[in-house]
Formats: sequence, structure tokens, C-alpha cells
Amino acid sequence: MARSKKRFQGEGWTVVRSCPDCGRPETECGCGSSESSGPMIVRIRLERRRGKAVTVLDTQGVPLETLKTLAKTLKARVGSGGTVKGSAAEIQGDHREVARELFGAEGIDVRG
Repeated sequence: MARSKKRFQGEGWTVVRSCPDCGRPETECGCGSSESSGPMIVRIRLERRRGKAVTVLDTQGVPLETLKTLAKTLKARVGSGGTVKGSAAEIQGDHREVARELFGAEGIDVRG
């Protein structure tokens, strides 16, 4: 009698995306083709948190190092704090217009 395999608690499914050029997982890929596979897009929106404004910049196709550099430049230009979380940058205050100018000048498609 054959036993069926049972999943144990805590065992999760993981999807590993591989690079189309080198075949390695995207997290280990060094060829850079996964980053340049599509257009660079940033979506700008304003959120209210505890009564204060926060400019959120959701990105798609923008390399992490580029996002960190642009977020640092934006924070210095507007004189406020902020952070980069994953593929999004959060800047304290309403700075949508300055962010549009900065990301547009870098050749990134700005939406929102």
C-alpha cells in the first residue's frame, strides 16, 4: 500500500523565477537582463498617515540602486525624510510635483 506525501505545517510554496538569459534564479542573476526586461515606471500617490502627508513612489522595472539614489536626491532636494521599502520609496510630506520632475528627467515613465 502506497503512502501519500503529506505537507507539514510551515512548509510553503516558493516560486523561483529564473533569468531568461543565464537561467539562474533572478535573486542570483548578475547579467542585469531581468532589470531591463521592461519599461521603468513610477506611480506617484499621496497617502495620509496619522494626519500627515506621505508621498509614495511605487516603481516597476527600476533597479534598487537607482531607486535608492533617486530617493536620496529627492529627500535632499525637498529637505525631508523618507525611506525605501522593497520597490517603493516613501517621502515625508506632499512632494509629488518635485518627484515628477526628478523621475521624468531621469527618463522614467511617471504615472499618477
